[in-house]
Amino acid sequence: MTFETNGGSEIAVQYVVPGGKATEPDAPSKEGYKFVGWYKDEALTENFTFGMAVNEDITLYAKWGVLLGVNSYDATNEKESAGGMFSITNPYMEGEPSYGWEFMMLDSGDSIKLEAFNDKGNKFVGWYEGKLVDIYKEGELYS
Repeated sequence: MTFETNGGSEIAVQYVVPGGKATEPDAPSKEGYKFVGWYKDEALTENFTFGMAVNEDITLYAKWGVLLGVNSYDATNEKESAGGMFSITNPYMEGEPSYGWEFMMLDSGDSIKLEAFNDKGNKFVGWYEGKLVDIYKEGELYS
């Protein structure tokens, strides 16, 4: 069994006797992406389930997602969630205007639409790209 990580960290080949079961490896890593799972096909449409009997040579393909986080920010007083309203429309949902933080996992290559709304005396001045950093609290992902 070989693992095509699609740009992620390398996973060693596993040798499985016919009818045996493969062991699920630790998830690969890839800067800026979240590992979604292993798939049987290059198109990433058929999920692979570990624990099933393996009777032939198999290549598994890693699927990656992108974590999108958007925050309304008031640049005049440097307060998070104090800016105007925004919405995000993606392939899985229609965006409703909201304040504060909005997080979602998207497939790599998905398109989104960002829309800003002036609100409460705040003026929209532009979109800025930042870096999302995972914060763990008591072993759980916090933000």
